[in-house]
Amino acid sequence: NSFYDALVEAKEEKLIDFAGQNYPALGFFLTDIGDLHSNKDKDLMYYINGKEAYLGVSSYKLKDGDILKWQLE
Repeated sequence: NSFYDALVEAKEEKLIDFAGQNYPALGFFLTDIGDLHSNKDKDLMYYINGKEAYLGVSSYKLKDGDILKWQLE
């Protein structure tokens, strides 16, 4: 499953709340997750095992043991 699929599943189980927009050429772009909200000065970015993600959430396939972190930058 993709990271996006896992996020949708967690949202359906009311474990997390998020919002964003799907771009046909780029995939799903998160703008809000939990208490973090993108704004005109900062975007919501995610890290996988301490490294900045190189794929969007709809393209990244989760692996056992992945540690995911969100931050505004």
